[in-house]
Amino acid sequence: MWRRASFHHLSEQAARLKASGCTSSQIGERLGIGKSPVRNLVRAGIAERVAMQMTGHKTRSVFERYNIVSQGDLFDAARKLDATATAAQESVQRA
Repeated sequence: MWRRASFHHLSEQAARLKASGCTSSQIGERLGIGKSPVRNLVRAGIAERVAMQMTGHKTRSVFERYNIVSQGDLFDAARKLDATATAAQESVQRA
């Protein structure tokens, strides 16, 4: 899926675009690095810091702009939290 050479190539292109005066969002648009890759990496369970390095995001604020949280994400988190609480409660009752 991810190849080191492609990231090196993208970082070179990004450096050239930045030198020409492009903003971060313009660079992302021109290189085809939209919100989906960041979102997909995080949803796949890859640590956010690792995902930031893979996508070339240097600041947390820009990374968070691309790491969109949807309503479904919130429901999934609530469901997982509920399952964890239920399992902990059952464990206490068995002890």
